[in-house]
Amino acid sequence: MPLFGPPNIEKLKQKGDVKGLIKALTYENIQRQADIRRAAAEALGELGDERAIEPLTAAALTDLNEGPSDIAWDAKWPVRRAAAHALASIGARAVEPLVEALEAEKWSLRSAAAVALGEIKWRPALKRLISLLNNAHEHEREALKLHTAYGIQAGITRTWFMNAMSQGISSATVSYSEAARAASWALERIGGPQAERALAKYRAQQK
Repeated sequence: MPLFGPPNIEKLKQKGDVKGLIKALTYENIQRQADIRRAAAEALGELGDERAIEPLTAAALTDLNEGPSDIAWDAKWPVRRAAAHALASIGARAVEPLVEALEAEKWSLRSAAAVALGEIKWRPALKRLISLLNNAHEHEREALKLHTAYGIQAGITRTWFMNAMSQGISSATVSYSEAARAASWALERIGGPQAERALAKYRAQQK
């Protein structure tokens, strides 16, 4: 049994304890982990200290496939959203690592970056999101066949990813499919004529 309880995020924020809040971003407790990390991210966004940029970026780009089950996947969404909004609160310089991650090699980083940028409706990333969407199309079509075969209507899950691997679908194909879906969601969130034209083209190619 731990000697100390969970960090008091409100007190840390009132004290301006950036280091304490950064530490809370990685707090581990199966029952309270998500709530503590989300609150820490929100507090760091309110404080606006640039020392939090790197740890908040890591939180926003958390690999959703890590963890023992789809429950772990779902629990990470509130933390990722809070981290993305915190980065936006700090300023454009803080969001730039998310934009750069749209070109990362690892599929989970591309997808996470697109979702984070869509969550904060970051219009400066529009061209890169469109590029990600367009480049992913050929790979996505193959993955969509398996996606439909499994009857999954919502987003790709850990189970779907593992099924795809067992069927011999390359990790690159799966990665581009997920990245395309994340990019299309982000473009829908951002909106505007340029985004709408890119989405219309993408949807037409899927038919």
